[in-house]
Amino acid sequence: MSDDFDARAVAWLREAARPDPTSLSSVRRTIDSLPERHRGRHRGLLLATAAVLAVVAVGLSSVVLAPRQDGSAPTRPSQPVPSVSATATPGRSPADDGSPPTWALDLGGQLECDGPAADIGGEVGRLGSYEPGPTPDAALQQLLDARLYASFPARGFDPAVVEGRWARHAYRVDGRIRALAVTTDQAEGFPAGDGWHVAGIKACDASEFDPADGLTFDQTLWLDRDGDIERSDRIHSSPGPGHCGWESAILLRFEGVQYIRDPEGVLSDATVVSFTADGSLPPGAIDTGLHTDTWRLHTAPGGNAVYFVTSTGVVERWGRAKDEIACR
Repeated sequence: MSDDFDARAVAWLREAARPDPTSLSSVRRTIDSLPERHRGRHRGLLLATAAVLAVVAVGLSSVVLAPRQDGSAPTRPSQPVPSVSATATPGRSPADDGSPPTWALDLGGQLECDGPAADIGGEVGRLGSYEPGPTPDAALQQLLDARLYASFPARGFDPAVVEGRWARHAYRVDGRIRALAVTTDQAEGFPAGDGWHVAGIKACDASEFDPADGLTFDQTLWLDRDGDIERSDRIHSSPGPGHCGWESAILLRFEGVQYIRDPEGVLSDATVVSFTADGSLPPGAIDTGLHTDTWRLHTAPGGNAVYFVTSTGVVERWGRAKDEIACR
């Protein structure tokens, strides 16, 4: 290697490593404009940066270069591509330790309900985990098909949005989130690689769902006097569970009180007064306007029963439950 080549190479490397004076002056002016309590600290940073650049220049000057085969001076090497760590997705630490992202927490707070959220399901960490599925979508569908929660939309969820080991499903009506489900492939108590599990669900009242999507529970929503769906936390009804032999009964919850339609007497000992049909409205009965295609609800003094006028004009009395009736 010629002395002339070495000298030119070293001179070029020193020039390449020298900081741009214009840029350096700009940095200095910026630091000078900082508040006094920060200025000294950043001046030190500037001086340290200049020192590092000087060291780099000296180090580069000691590099021995092989000449190009044509004998010409070396071209400026291309700038190295900096290594870029994976950008942390929103709500996740760069380490990705598997903890739930922020959007998997406080599902109830993310709902856009017209009224209070329903008291069903649970947040991540409080719900437990259901049986796994091979994908987040399959895991949610298994839970919906199991009809465990009353009441959740039976269908109509957006496809899963997956972030690392977590996924979120949103159910929207009129563009607003009315239900959420979160799944994970690292559910507590299940082995790694077991699949995806639903780990959290929250929803608005069932009256805020699209009726065409159905419910995960065989529940009847009632209409008000104007024909609008009434909130299910005010009134809803459902058939008695078959595994307890109560399928002939209907369980009604109206303003926090349970009433039973029991034409076959399977729960006759559980009500204050028995069920009767072909009766008449008692004095002082009030038409609430709440109705289905089959019944129209009337209240009566005393509160021991509610009365229904059916679509055929028959009057039925449904007795109030002595205690909360539930099938275990």
